[in-house]
Formats: sequence, structure tokens, C-alpha cells
Amino acid sequence: MQDDYFDEVYNNTYSNVLKYIIVRCKNHYDIQDIVQNVYTNFYIRLKKYGRFHFFNVNKYLYRISRDELSKYYRNSAIIVKNISIDDENITLVDDHFLLEDYICDQCQENEVWEIIKSKDIITFKIFTLYFLYDYKLSQIAQELNITDSNVKNKFYRTLNELKKSFAKEI
Repeated sequence: MQDDYFDEVYNNTYSNVLKYIIVRCKNHYDIQDIVQNVYTNFYIRLKKYGRFHFFNVNKYLYRISRDELSKYYRNSAIIVKNISIDDENITLVDDHFLLEDYICDQCQENEVWEIIKSKDIITFKIFTLYFLYDYKLSQIAQELNITDSNVKNKFYRTLNELKKSFAKEI
């Protein structure tokens, strides 16, 4: 029974928890570790106290996320800001990233994301928020607290690099 509840919570919150962590992480290699820690902590609490212990599971997961980010970057100058959660805005999202408007071949998708991961963390966040969460570039700038021109510059420069890189292969 509790495992079914965990699965339901995981499916309903994963996308927003992932987004929260992506925006606040220092390195894309840390993202999955932090997400895993969040849901592991939630599962342990669920087993210990039961599902009725959580008045607002969304707020609880964001608190765990904030705490995990703080622990993970304890010695860093990372500022983790709180955000409000709106239950109606939780959506399910696939775990993989799609760039099908630009790169059609499924095999190339992995290559594209490897190239994006090799860029700086801001570029990775821009592409993730743009393609995974359908953010507009102006929304990304606001979320990451950087200028619109900086976001556009990194986005279009990287997109042009990708187009040139894959155009050579064709």
C-alpha cells in the first residue's frame, strides 16, 4: 500500500522536483544523485511514519530537495531559494530529453546531449529548461537570474554549433 503511494507521489512530483534541482545545481553530474537522495529520504520517512504523516507532500519534497542541495554543496556559496508549489502545475515528463525539431535521428539525440553536457552548467540548464520544460528564453533568464541576452547568446551559439556539427555528418 505504501509502495503504491510512493509510486503515485513519485510520478506526480518527479518533473517539478527535477526542475527545482536542475535550476539550483552546480554541475549536471550532480542532478541524478540529488534527486535520488530526495526520493530515498522520502521513502524512508514514508516507511517510518506512513502516508498520513505528510500534510502537503509537495512542500515536504521541496524541503527535502532544498536540504539535499544544501548538504551536497555545503562548502559552496550556492544560494538555494524557496519556491511555492502549485498542485495543478505538476505534470509528468519523460526522463529523456528531446531535440526532435532540430535533430531527428534517435541515435543523434544522445550525442547532442553529450555535447550539451560538455558545455558550461548554465548552457546545460538553458537547454534543459527550454526543451524539457518548454520555458521561453525570457523565463529561463528570470529563473536563472541572468540577462535575456546572455541566455539567447548561449542558446543560439550552442544551437548553431550543434547544427554545424551534425550537418558535417550528413
